[in-house]
Amino acid sequence: MSPAEVRHHPKPAVQTIEVTPPPAPVPPSAEQRAPSGRTSESRPQPAPEPQPAPEPEPARRSPPAARPEEPEAIATFIDGGSPDNDAALAFAQQRLSDIKRVSLDTSDPQLPALVRNLGLAIAADAPVTIHFSGTVTHQRFGRKRREGHATITKNGRTIFRYELKPEEYRVGDNPAEAFARVLSDVFSR
Repeated sequence: MSPAEVRHHPKPAVQTIEVTPPPAPVPPSAEQRAPSGRTSESRPQPAPEPQPAPEPEPARRSPPAARPEEPEAIATFIDGGSPDNDAALAFAQQRLSDIKRVSLDTSDPQLPALVRNLGLAIAADAPVTIHFSGTVTHQRFGRKRREGHATITKNGRTIFRYELKPEEYRVGDNPAEAFARVLSDVFSR
């Protein structure tokens, strides 16, 4: 390629454009008024500014069907003793008295058998779900440390809370067995 065949393209020029808003309309002065008090017709009238549309009122809903009053905070059943245990147990018994099927959310392999021993069927589509997590940690000299937490929900609403606070023990129930003992009181027939 010869130097005459090589073409250099010029760089595009950069252009700066300044935009200014239109001036605000000026009210007509006394000189522009006609004797009748109207503005002169030679000056065009400014367009009215658009007003935002009013927001539609929300649709009125009928009040929900009357439900029995439920306490805002569900009392927690604390294994080992708590003044709220009786209230938590009574609340759960009242709402779970007719339940025969439950679903389980747990990683404890022992809990499904313990639940079946209570006369409950386990089904994935049941309206009542038992959520349970418990741990046992083996320590020195035959001691163990256990703790557990559980909730029972019915149609997505919490009905019962259970807590086995962390404690050391040598002989006794593991967390699943301790929770099953309380479940037998909740689902007693």
